[in-house]
Amino acid sequence: MSEGVINVTVHEFPDVAVSPDHPDSDGTVIWQSVQPRPVFAHAVLDAAHTVLREHGEAGYRAKWAMHPYPFGPVQDLRRLHIRGDVCDLPHDLRCP
Repeated sequence: MSEGVINVTVHEFPDVAVSPDHPDSDGTVIWQSVQPRPVFAHAVLDAAHTVLREHGEAGYRAKWAMHPYPFGPVQDLRRLHIRGDVCDLPHDLRCP
């Protein structure tokens, strides 16, 4: 896999209840970053693991009631990151 970059833009919308139906251009850009793909992927994996460790499955569901913890996508990202990125950081992201 190539060592691409990830462009991240966070938009703020006045009404979060209807913002999923609006284009990004309707929001206000409040943060932007460009990161190497391996750095971004590792940061996402680390954050996902931290959320699971701190809240557990039940706590995640209680806080983010619309969706269960995304075990499948997190494991897919971990597998792709380990297989395709040059990253010397630890990847033992065991569940609690």
